[in-house]
Amino acid sequence: TFTTAGTGAVSVPKIVAGSGLLTSTAAATITGNAAALQTPTAGTLLHVGNADGASSRVLVDGYGTAGLPLVTFRAARNTAASPSALQAGDNIVTFGGIGYGATAYGGDRVKFLAVASENWTDTAQGTQIALQVTPVGSTTIGTAITIGNDSSLTGAGGIKSTHATKGIGYSTGAGGTVTQLTSRTTGVTLNTVSGAITLFSAAGSTTPATFTVTNSAVAATDTIILNQKSGTNLYILLVTAVAAGSFNVTVYTTGGTTAEAPVINFAVLKAVTA
Repeated sequence: TFTTAGTGAVSVPKIVAGSGLLTSTAAATITGNAAALQTPTAGTLLHVGNADGASSRVLVDGYGTAGLPLVTFRAARNTAASPSALQAGDNIVTFGGIGYGATAYGGDRVKFLAVASENWTDTAQGTQIALQVTPVGSTTIGTAITIGNDSSLTGAGGIKSTHATKGIGYSTGAGGTVTQLTSRTTGVTLNTVSGAITLFSAAGSTTPATFTVTNSAVAATDTIILNQKSGTNLYILLVTAVAAGSFNVTVYTTGGTTAEAPVINFAVLKAVTA
């Protein structure tokens, strides 16, 4: 044990030489506590603790535009002498949280994981992120949120917003616009999950007209939401068919006959049947 200039101490484990390698027989311990720290979890190489009631902080400084404060993790299969490629599902980074129960410390009850999404090569190294939590009244940890390698966000529970004005929805880049040509029954193509369709300019009619929106973002199980954005006439807007890659819109007025090119807003709500 080496006493520092501060109030803490650094306990250096016994180091033994063997086959040209230095092997630690116990975790290196940095402690500011007068009492011995609790036994570390198996596999611990560095054990840090502060005085009772004081935060245990690890600080990394960086100075200058290139002097980033950086903590880097790296992972490989096989051995240190002969590493091999990561495989799909392998953890690259893990941050875990362990707490004391009634009589002892348990396992990780909250985790942040960075995971390989594919078998790695030098040119293909897909990754995803998972956040794991433990439900109240349980000790079973499970994945709550996943950020996929395609930047998609998947939640095991509900995703809610408490913001008064922002809510949950699509942002810039998810939408588009298209204008219908020739007639109110002419199909249009717009491959986005939201957008605006400007109908062909014509007099309003109570006779239903149906056109197809070709859209590669649409699955057969999706729900399409329509709203009238502009136009003097009041329009009835119906989604009368949904298929993989398209949906049909049927439109007619409540009685107005003004000649115009109204605009319809749409949004695709992704849905499944299982």
